[in-house]
Amino acid sequence: RQRSITPPMLSGIIRRQPVSLNLGCTNISKKQLMWLINRLPGLLELNVSGCAWPAVSALCQAVCPCLKLLDLSRVEDLKDSHLRELLAPPPESRTAPSESRVGRFQNVTELRLAGLDLTDASSRLLVRHTPQLTRLDLSHCLNVSDQTVRNLTVSPLRESLTHLNLAGCVKLTEECVQLLQCCSALQTVDLRSCSLLSTESGQLLSFPFLSSSSSS
Repeated sequence: RQRSITPPMLSGIIRRQPVSLNLGCTNISKKQLMWLINRLPGLLELNVSGCAWPAVSALCQAVCPCLKLLDLSRVEDLKDSHLRELLAPPPESRTAPSESRVGRFQNVTELRLAGLDLTDASSRLLVRHTPQLTRLDLSHCLNVSDQTVRNLTVSPLRESLTHLNLAGCVKLTEECVQLLQCCSALQTVDLRSCSLLSTESGQLLSFPFLSSSSSS
């Protein structure tokens, strides 16, 4: 059941200039979303979960330097190629020197991608284009495997990620638990409903021993 977005609602949103906007499970159109984003320069949090990709694709033409949280969970038909289009630097910056090429959402610290049809290829996009990530939700991404965890743990994100949700990622094996111990900042990892994991591993894991062992 989708909520309807009406023109008076859009005008009201702009008047209030919110820092957090929940458009999840609405019938917002691409044109409406683009109109909103361009008029909310101070937006910190955006939820478009459960919306259709054709509408969400408006974000591919947006620049949101202030955005800290982006929820794309269960966006209909969002795949690796769409995530690449979404996260990559704007076209005008691609000719710039490599060190100045930044993605549209390079300042996002929390990204929610639950229930999307993504593969391990998407983890390389995250490493490259969302360098500030501290919280990542990949729960119920059924094609995500240990390779995603490996990509995260050999990247600079291993020093920034504090919370990782991999619940329901049914391709994960016990290897991922060992790999995750390379993430020095990690506080919690959700591995519930990962059917290949042991009962001991397949739960909400806390990593307090990492901070205590590194200080000794």
